[in-house]
Amino acid sequence: MFLGSAESVVSKNLKHDTVVAFLKQANQAYVECAQYLQKKLPLNSSLLQSISAIDPIARGHSVTADRLKRLPKLVTNVLMQEEEMQYSLDVHLYQVDKFLPSYTDEHGNVLQIDLWWAAVFRSNKYCALSKMVRAILSCFHGPQWFKQARDKNIPISGPIMRAKAEQFASALGSQDFKASTGWLNSFKDGNDISFKAVYGESGVVNIQAADEWKKHLKEII
Repeated sequence: MFLGSAESVVSKNLKHDTVVAFLKQANQAYVECAQYLQKKLPLNSSLLQSISAIDPIARGHSVTADRLKRLPKLVTNVLMQEEEMQYSLDVHLYQVDKFLPSYTDEHGNVLQIDLWWAAVFRSNKYCALSKMVRAILSCFHGPQWFKQARDKNIPISGPIMRAKAEQFASALGSQDFKASTGWLNSFKDGNDISFKAVYGESGVVNIQAADEWKKHLKEII
């Protein structure tokens, strides 16, 4: 266990029983914490390993193809049976496609995975693979979607949140889910979200600001 170079110098000359006992307990806590994390963290999860294969950086490797092919057996409520053969073909073509967009921007920064896949979705390629990826991304994109809207000061109403929740549920194969008012209230309480009224004078509207708002809204919905 390393507590810092300064600690090493100081503790070397401190032989007090209290110091020795503290270092022993700290070392024991460090080891027990590591053992706990090894047991609890799902590092060997087949599902998480397979999900990691949707990262565009991993494209082209044989292990990526194997993990992508496993997804229909691990996420069973997304593809119809007749789509599974097309999915397998999509994986092979996706792996060798030289015309997919770059996963970096003009400055060399790696794009967010959802933004990169959004470009793939717009190309209408790999419909079965895209259907699976949409479902997987929706598990992680919900909180990010709300945060993006909040960071950009875009008003999000209850009906918008309920519609978005039903969209995510549908992507995950839960066609019967209904985002009721009760669900919305529970979601707000669980995530410490509060709604506030937005006031303004009618007729005094900044057209440019309104256009910008609509543009940002399209980006996050």
